[in-house]
This record gives sequence, C-alpha cells and structure tokens, in this order.
Amino acid sequence: MSEINTKENWKIIERGINYDKVCKIVQYKLKSISKEEAEFVIKYICNSNLENNMQLKNLLYDIRVKDECIYGMVTIDLFLCLLYLKVQDYEKAAKSLSDYNKGLDKNNENSRYYFCFELFLCLIASGVEKERGITYMTKFYDETIVQMVVDDFDHNPFEHFEPLLCKKNCVSCSHQGYCIAKTERKMYSKIKGSLKNGN
Repeated sequence: MSEINTKENWKIIERGINYDKVCKIVQYKLKSISKEEAEFVIKYICNSNLENNMQLKNLLYDIRVKDECIYGMVTIDLFLCLLYLKVQDYEKAAKSLSDYNKGLDKNNENSRYYFCFELFLCLIASGVEKERGITYMTKFYDETIVQMVVDDFDHNPFEHFEPLLCKKNCVSCSHQGYCIAKTERKMYSKIKGSLKNGN
C-alpha cells in the first residue's frame, strides 16, 4: 500500500515540477522558445485538464497582468496553434486554430484574419505550395489580410511575447502599463494600514 502512495506522490511532485517549468517558459522564454521547449509545453498542455478558452496569463510564473496584455488576449487553443507553428506541425496548428475560431463571429471583420490563417494552414498541411495557396486565398479574402497571414506565418510566432521580468520596482518597469502588481501592492498597503489602525 505504501508503494502505491509513493508512486502517486511522485506523480504529483512531477506534475508540479513540470507545471513550474511550463510557467517559467511562458513568462521568460516564449520569444526565444526552442523547438524542444515548445514540444515540452505542448505535451504538458495536451496531458493537462486546461480549458481551451483559459487565458495564457494564468500560466505566468510570478507576475499578474491585465487582460489587455498579449498574455491576457491569447487563449490556450490559440497558444497551442502558435506552439505547433513553432514545431512546424501545420496540421495540428490548423486544428488548434479551428478550435479557437469556433468561438469567433464569422461576420466580424476582425475575425477574418483568423479564418484566413486557418485556411492557409489547411492548405499548407495538405501539401499545397505556398504561392499557390496565396493565390487561392485571395479569391476569398482581401489581399491585405492574406499578406498579414503570410507575413506572420513566415516569422517567429512568438515575436510579440516579450519576457516578463518582474524587478519589483514598478516606477521604472516597462510592464507597468499592463501589470497589476502596483495596484495590488497599494491595495495591500491600505488594508495593512487599516488593520494596524483598528479600522
């Protein structure tokens, strides 16, 4: 019986270690994530019970940000798409983007980019040459959107994910526009002051 508990305890410890590693990769290394790290994060997410619409900001290691930050705007299914792009698994990237697109309004102009990107990934995954895919997509989408999709496809999918290094000095921090630490510290300070004063 104790052997079963030991194995179960080790699984819990291993899950905790892997979660910690994933959170550090998300917060500090996305912009320069390696293929091996991307594969590790994919495996972790696919073996976890994370909701597809969970915000990526919930996987940050030691900093909390507003929804307006890119980490607040990206959901797990969209994040998986970016990870699959990084490892060049275009079929799974298309599937993840399709899952994300199910929550979008097809009539919303801002959503057209994502539907166009999904079509492009499906074409690439099925072996269509890039130039031929571009020609095909311009029959359904505006050339500007198609060009944005192609440009993003050709570049690092995590190029806009700057590392979030918390220096505990909110005054000179480049993240203060979307980090909520300063607000939380003020709130905790007021509560602490109220408790000291007996209010």
